[in-house]
Amino acid sequence: MKLKDFKSNLFFLISSVFLKFGMGWVYCNITSKSFGYEHFSFSPSWEWTFLSWSLFFLFAIPFSFMYQNRKQLISYEVLFILFYLSVIPFTTFVQYAGVSSRYIFLNCVYWFCLWGFVFGLGEISSDQKVILRRTLSINKREVIYLFLFFFIIVLYIFFANTSTKLNLSLMNVYELRSKFKQINLPIIIKYLFSWSRIIIAFLLGLFIYKKKWGWVIIASVCQLISFSIDGSKSTLFMMVSLIGLIILPYICLKRVNQLMIIGFLSIILTSFFMFVVFGNYSIPDLVIRRIFFLPIQLQTSYVDFFTNNPPDFFAQGIMRRLGAESQYPTITNMIAEIYYDRPEMVANSGLISDAVMNLGISGIIIMPLVLSIVLKVADLVSKNLDVHIYAAVAFIIAILLLDGFLNTILLSHGLLPILMILLFMSRTYWGPQRNSNL
Repeated sequence: MKLKDFKSNLFFLISSVFLKFGMGWVYCNITSKSFGYEHFSFSPSWEWTFLSWSLFFLFAIPFSFMYQNRKQLISYEVLFILFYLSVIPFTTFVQYAGVSSRYIFLNCVYWFCLWGFVFGLGEISSDQKVILRRTLSINKREVIYLFLFFFIIVLYIFFANTSTKLNLSLMNVYELRSKFKQINLPIIIKYLFSWSRIIIAFLLGLFIYKKKWGWVIIASVCQLISFSIDGSKSTLFMMVSLIGLIILPYICLKRVNQLMIIGFLSIILTSFFMFVVFGNYSIPDLVIRRIFFLPIQLQTSYVDFFTNNPPDFFAQGIMRRLGAESQYPTITNMIAEIYYDRPEMVANSGLISDAVMNLGISGIIIMPLVLSIVLKVADLVSKNLDVHIYAAVAFIIAILLLDGFLNTILLSHGLLPILMILLFMSRTYWGPQRNSNL
């Protein structure tokens, strides 16, 4: 190994260790104490601590390949981001939350299958002339037209409900969601609105990439209006994160990964400072608990239920459109009611939750294969685009996978339209050029 690569991997390992220590401190001193009533239990032991750190290092070694990401692949970048958003929080739960050995084993198998399939498939080769031969080429006008279309959809829903007002508070999101459910909208409008949150966030990134600041402001306002409609926190989180990713002056994904690690560490340090100095735990609550810890908590519930009950076999997903009937009520509400005594809560969860819910234990092998194929399609349709676009799309996919089922992400949340946009984007216009203007 070259000295430069050794130093790079050492930075990855040391920073990851610090992040795991930081997440552990937040869980012990804030999450388990302030939110124990929400089933964030605290039962540490030396045995669980040893297992937790053993799993951490076992995962860190293969994921260091994703950190280097020399091939500039979206699939590698998605797994790298999920290492910090899902794998490290998982090992933190193993250490402190007293999760079941069944969940630990199945989740480890799931992750190593996913890593093995993505890494084993490698880079899909293709005839570039075939990939680039398109009847449609998305340039500046097409992006603006696409944005205006979805902007009109958002404005229509906003003004159709006269009780909706511009909202910037994160404290009343459940009230906003309850009001949104009561709005009677055509199915096609609901689908387009669901797509708009992701597509507009992506188009916002493209506007920043081409330094068209007027459109950046309009797209940002559109996202704020969208949040005011249904209170989806991911709308704001994705907007802010994509702005940060696109404006970074990096030239390779390895560089942005370094900056991303620094960003995660900054969140932990800010949480520590705000709590110790001011007694404020808003960041540990709104960011660390809800983004890092809550998805893992929900995964433990899904695994527990669907390893003791029959799987749903996509009856509440894609098979429903083919006439299949589920034996369960709405699963996201059912899990919330059984495990958290909150039937009004929507317990969305992805990754291993998606696998066991739809296919049972066999899903921990089948679903990683399916997901790896989707990620390789993303690699294929994004060839020769700028690295900023790779990073933005990878972040979108990673966030969607944290709390969504794969078929829902593709059809309802807008991932399939994003992949179509990537396929038709002009490589000349959206290639690695920073000096052209929209």
